[in-house]
Amino acid sequence: MIMCIKRALVSLALLVTFQSGCANEAVDNIPDDVVSFIKKREACETLRGEIPDSNPENSKEIDEVVSQVNSKCKGADMDLARIKAKYAGDERVLNRISGYEEHIESN
Repeated sequence: MIMCIKRALVSLALLVTFQSGCANEAVDNIPDDVVSFIKKREACETLRGEIPDSNPENSKEIDEVVSQVNSKCKGADMDLARIKAKYAGDERVLNRISGYEEHIESN
């Protein structure tokens, strides 16, 4: 269970490192607040992908990973809506964020 969380955190660290190195190339001419949103959202998406299959034997592991996801993804829905509203007329921004789901947070 701890190993799964460690793998998720290592994956997250690698993703953030990779994105930091490529941020200027990948999101050329994208406003800084959008770049920050993309980095945070990609970290969130990585953690969401680490949630183990539901199994009574690993319920504690699932709870721990879900807790991490809830922590890292908090505000993601509102942030996406804010970016979409702020850059409603900017096709390059809207195209860059178009693949993100609008509602990923649990209620």
